[in-house]
Amino acid sequence: MFEMLDTAIVNGICIIDTARAYGTAEIILGNYFASRKSAEYVKIISKLRPNIIEEDETDICGVVRREWEETLNRFV
Repeated sequence: MFEMLDTAIVNGICIIDTARAYGTAEIILGNYFASRKSAEYVKIISKLRPNIIEEDETDICGVVRREWEETLNRFV
């Protein structure tokens, strides 16, 4: 299942761009990193979901923090 990621890392890919909006991509990457020591050299860029801030939202920092924490939990 992780052959493509193994090949990418062996061939010098050290940054992977993902997002929660990409379905299970963050979870798959989290599982991959948990199973590979070589993955410690890879940097992950994950974007926020679109339209997470409601029009009447007053705690924007809180919304962003919750999104960030949920993303981090997918990589643990």
